[in-house]
Amino acid sequence: MDNEVSGSLGALNSSHSSRPTPSSLLDLHDDILVQILQDVQSEGTLRALALTCRDIRTLCMPLLFSQCTVTSRTPVAYAFLPNTVWPYIKHLVLIDKCADIVAEDMEVPLQFAQDPMLCGIYDGPRLENALRNMPQLSSVAFKIPGVEIHGLPWSVIAAVLSVPGLQELRIISLLICPKTLPTETIGLHHPVPLKSFDYALYDLRSEPRSWPTEKQALINILVNVCSTLEKLTIPTEAVPFRYLLSAQFPALRELHLRGDYRTAGSPPLPYVQAFANMPRLRCLDLRLAQVFDDHIPPLWPAGLETTFPWPELEHLTISHPVVEDRIYANLPPFLRSLSLRSFPHLSTSVWKLGIQRHEENRWGKFVLLTASQVQSILWQLQLPSLERLELEYQEDDADEDLLQYIISTFHTLVAITIRRYRRKDSPGVPVVDIARKLATLPRLRTVRLHLDVSGTPSERMPVGLFDSKELFGPRQFGPGSQRLEYRVVRDASGVHVQHLPLRWS
Repeated sequence: MDNEVSGSLGALNSSHSSRPTPSSLLDLHDDILVQILQDVQSEGTLRALALTCRDIRTLCMPLLFSQCTVTSRTPVAYAFLPNTVWPYIKHLVLIDKCADIVAEDMEVPLQFAQDPMLCGIYDGPRLENALRNMPQLSSVAFKIPGVEIHGLPWSVIAAVLSVPGLQELRIISLLICPKTLPTETIGLHHPVPLKSFDYALYDLRSEPRSWPTEKQALINILVNVCSTLEKLTIPTEAVPFRYLLSAQFPALRELHLRGDYRTAGSPPLPYVQAFANMPRLRCLDLRLAQVFDDHIPPLWPAGLETTFPWPELEHLTISHPVVEDRIYANLPPFLRSLSLRSFPHLSTSVWKLGIQRHEENRWGKFVLLTASQVQSILWQLQLPSLERLELEYQEDDADEDLLQYIISTFHTLVAITIRRYRRKDSPGVPVVDIARKLATLPRLRTVRLHLDVSGTPSERMPVGLFDSKELFGPRQFGPGSQRLEYRVVRDASGVHVQHLPLRWS
């Protein structure tokens, strides 16, 4: 809890502060009590403490209700949360389980919506009135379970963006204004100075992957918040790229782009020039897919004379990297994480279960870099502070040399992810040898490996599963799992690798 909140809570029980020798919990200063409560902030423990007495309950309330999640299946009323908790809510998550989501797929009558693509359970003015009565509210998120085509009306988006104090808006798996209602006009009258805007859609969603009114709505949002925005996550198909490249983003620290490769200009601008309007970037995350065998060009083509536009960059993700890209030799020496990968991962792209409703050839044929090509990229780097490295490549004769170069060069690594795919007729995968070599890195704590082990995964498992049978023996994995994580352990018996619980990504 920040100082301002701690101070206001301290005023509630100021009479206790004059006692020289605390003899009970309530004799402590309230800021100390709040710190104790934060340290035991499991929901069950706080709830039990809140029932002990009125003073403790008063102190627990901001911790118990600072983040609230509301799942709705029917129209949301004004008092969708008890108004007694409104003063404490900072982060609000609204999960949409509207019955009309099912109606669209099953062709049954709509219950709440005027259009099957627009959610009818949220009313813009009613929601705005409720949110305005939450004085500490700084973050609102809309989410939907599954990958159905369902969107938020513009009136709801505009209402949320007019709530004073709002700093973050997240819209996950819901479309932004795929259509407009007859009574709607896209426009913002009193937008808040938003700091973070996350708009994330399912990567393997079917066509169409963008909507005209969606782009119009996004332009309207970005025009009003570009001067204050510090984080932006957006699908490339939905983003109005000409505006994104021409507007100024003086405060932007993080840019996350996911989807098909896009740019603008004639000739098309390389990204090192296109995003020069974001000089304060610290994180550039480009998860871009090759569409119909079109190759993604380098961020900084050979022969282009320019200066590196992001002097504060610390985190960089490049999809389908190009060996000749000049970006590698110009990265700042304090870069902390680097990811050189395909998008989606090769293991994900061949998992047909995830793209049954998608054009199977949309993303063309993956042309993975070989180990020797990845090594050629790493030779160009001067990154003495690199902490996290992710690589995706195909085995070739330079396989061992690549691994040895990583070990001898990047001594500051604390985490590494390797997705290595076998070449044809490969004799096997040296799983134990790879893990043990990586474990010699002095600061390494986490290793994530996909080594394309022969015979796995089975037809019932996604190809993205990180197999570990050669290292840890056979295990049972549930459907949907994609990653096994390992921790490097150093103890009296030496250096070894410890298995961690399954994680999903």
